[in-house]
Amino acid sequence: MTTLGISGAFNEAAGGHEAEPRNYDPRLRLFSAIGINDTAMVQKILMDNPDAAGWRNNQGLTGLMAAAQAGAKEAAWILARAPNADLEAVNANGSTALMFAAFEGKAAVADVLLKAGADINHTNTKGHTALMSAAAHGYRNTVVLLIDSGADPTIKDTEGVTAVEFARDNEHTGVAELIAQAAAVYVPKPKAETEFKNAGAGMTAANANQPPLTQAERDAKNRTAIQELERKLIKAGLVG
Repeated sequence: MTTLGISGAFNEAAGGHEAEPRNYDPRLRLFSAIGINDTAMVQKILMDNPDAAGWRNNQGLTGLMAAAQAGAKEAAWILARAPNADLEAVNANGSTALMFAAFEGKAAVADVLLKAGADINHTNTKGHTALMSAAAHGYRNTVVLLIDSGADPTIKDTEGVTAVEFARDNEHTGVAELIAQAAAVYVPKPKAETEFKNAGAGMTAANANQPPLTQAERDAKNRTAIQELERKLIKAGLVG
């Protein structure tokens, strides 16, 4: 993993990156960097393109989804905290980055996303959850992480199938028993906590209707966001 500081990573000379050609496509470079967990390049592109966290590749995946697929923990950490990051962005099937991590059994990336605030019980168009995806493939470590983080093992998909049944039908007996034990003692979160979350979402929507920022205000906001990201990276020991 590259451990250049943000200021160094965004400096082509210090970071060791050659000047980009005129036809340089930052979107292609971003997803290539994510695939090999090139954190310096991911940081550079985020600095040069404040909306990069929301970019999608030709498969309709965001950077976070791509990082989840690749198991790129450090790239996922950066993208999850970047300006304009959306942990709940979905693909054509309604699946989030957390669901991609669960489907691939990338527990380390799933942990990063959960700590950043990803919705653990999000359901896609088929009613599948991250726990169901991990259960169907028998990814015990990911299943344990999700259960310990509060995943609801009692949710049923659109056909009425639970995570326990996904594990059992795919002959992952030990994982099925683990989820069944969790389901037997699962207690849903208090309604008040859900209402508080919904209120926060309402405030976000209200803020979205505010007058547009000027270019100077957007630049200042982006600089502040990048500085905050740098502090978090240093604190987490991901950069020097």
